[in-house]
Amino acid sequence: MRKLLEPVCQALADQPQQIRVNQLTGTRTEIIEIRCADGDRGKLIGKNGRTVESLRALAGALAAKDGRRAVLEVAE
Repeated sequence: MRKLLEPVCQALADQPQQIRVNQLTGTRTEIIEIRCADGDRGKLIGKNGRTVESLRALAGALAAKDGRRAVLEVAE
């Protein structure tokens, strides 16, 4: 999942070298944390949160393939 989300987030950011995607795996839940530069946080969240909701849908679909649940957060 990290291998797919990281390039997508880097494509959205002005400073792609500062994008970090951390993935924590639990028994039934995947927690994905995206860290970025302060100026890129708004680009990852998008207007009214639409971009981050799309990223969450993508992560959820990937996790559902394995019978898991995904939680995606853009860290400060």
